[in-house]
Order: sequence, then structure tokens, then C-alpha cells
Amino acid sequence: PEKYYTLRNLPFGANWRKRIRSAEVGLGATVTMWEDEGFEGASMRLRADMKYPTLPPTFDERIESLAVACAARQAD
Repeated sequence: PEKYYTLRNLPFGANWRKRIRSAEVGLGATVTMWEDEGFEGASMRLRADMKYPTLPPTFDERIESLAVACAARQAD
């Protein structure tokens, strides 16, 4: 799990602010994306184990913060 208050200045100098056009969410994870920094503005939740080849126009290249949550693993 990870929270990105801003998508500027990510590790290795990456800047994903207003650049995300698609997403793929892994098994057991969910992602919530916001259109403004600081987890503000309109948000969209992406479900686990899903591919999103395009985002709705209201979010396409508008994401400025996001949070990744992981489901707890159950014991075998």
C-alpha cells in the first residue's frame, strides 16, 4: 500500500501529474485516484485485478494524487 499526495517528484525523478491515461490494478489491490493534489476533488476507485485501457474523460490526464490499498492475505 502506498499514498501519493502528489504525483510530482516521485522516486527516480518521475512526474506523473496529469499524465495517466490508463491503468492496470493487480490482484488484491484497489486504487483511488483524485483529480487534485492532496486527495482532493473528484475521485475514482479502480477495482482489483482489472485493466483500464482508457479512463473516463473526466479523469484522462487529470490525475494529481492517488492511493493504493492492498487486501489482507488470508492464511492457507
